[in-house]
Amino acid sequence: MSSRRPLLISLTLALPSWAGLAYIIVYADPRVAINRFLFLAFLFFSLAFSLTPLFHLLEYRLTNSRAGGDILRSSRRGGLLALFFVLSAWMKMNQALNWINAFLLVAALLLAEIFMVVRSA
Repeated sequence: MSSRRPLLISLTLALPSWAGLAYIIVYADPRVAINRFLFLAFLFFSLAFSLTPLFHLLEYRLTNSRAGGDILRSSRRGGLLALFFVLSAWMKMNQALNWINAFLLVAALLLAEIFMVVRSA
């Protein structure tokens, strides 16, 4: 893999994000609105920073290229998947999550990814 530096940075940023999420879960009062916002923010960053190397490795393995994959594409996909989980958690907090809303959210994020892939090609 040729782009090891962004992956190491991503994994390095994932550790404090997970630590912040654990701190919010253990010590924060969920009735306070800012704590719920911080929970969602830490959840997004921890998932995005953790999923980026996984998508990069998956792309590297599936394409069989020695040049490595595009780190921006991997980070975009990690961010979109993290956004799905954060929006799902937010809808669950507001008791608005059901199968139809989850399907529409998946469809919207997949459509956004398809548009971005077509635009970059």
